[in-house]
Amino acid sequence: MTANSNLPITILISIITAIKILEELNISQRKLCRDLNFSTDAFTRWKNGQLPFLSSIISIAKYLNVEIEELIGRK
Repeated sequence: MTANSNLPITILISIITAIKILEELNISQRKLCRDLNFSTDAFTRWKNGQLPFLSSIISIAKYLNVEIEELIGRK
């Protein structure tokens, strides 16, 4: 199994982690989407397994003031 074969799982972990952090900060997914100019449908698709662009993951990490490694469970 190559490192790239784990990419979908890693991205899913990042979305799950982002949701947990949003809950801890009492920030709704809707607010995150509005503030970052994402559609709420996009966030729902990500939760259902569609892979977001890396730029979206980077934007979410910056918004939550965490490193990408924390979002993907490597920290």
